Amino acid sequence: MNAKRLISVSLILMIALLLFGCSASSGASEPVDFSTLKTIGTQDGEYVSQIAFENRSGFSISALSVKRSQTKEFTGNTLNKEDPFVYGETRLLCFASADPAADPESYEMSLVLGRDLFRTIHSIPFSLTDRCTLYSDGEFCYLEYVNQSGERVSTRSLEKEFYHEEKARIDSAEGCIGSDGLVY
Repeated sequence: MNAKRLISVSLILMIALLLFGCSASSGASEPVDFSTLKTIGTQDGEYVSQIAFENRSGFSISALSVKRSQTKEFTGNTLNKEDPFVYGETRLLCFASADPAADPESYEMSLVLGRDLFRTIHSIPFSLTDRCTLYSDGEFCYLEYVNQSGERVSTRSLEKEFYHEEKARIDSAEGCIGSDGLVY
């Protein structure tokens, strides 16, 4: 009987340790030493936003670009082709931004996961945190971070809403493919 009790207690302790270890794995509330991280983007400009950006998407990121929401198109890739942003890695994302007091969340990010999965993130929290984690939910990507008040924030529902709106727009009759394969 003592052997069964000992095994049961051991299993409960192992499960508790496993659960505790998983809940603390993001490290979003831990202080970040920016000097040890590889840099993505530019540190030049009057206002530069910096976020320790952890890739938990399940993919290596081969292209990444950030823009203000008001800008129509993304500019070039900020990643070096020979140095993809691999799964599990944390890098320092730097972006020359506008005055942080004006529109603090008005930035978008375009990503290429692997070689051909294009994704967009619509609300980058440059002024709300110094660290965030990127996740992929198959069809869309989202961020999780701890804000200045210590609250854990996820953009999952926001990004899911953007994804469904875009999918509905594509599935609607906004364009037709003609017999010549042209969209009009």
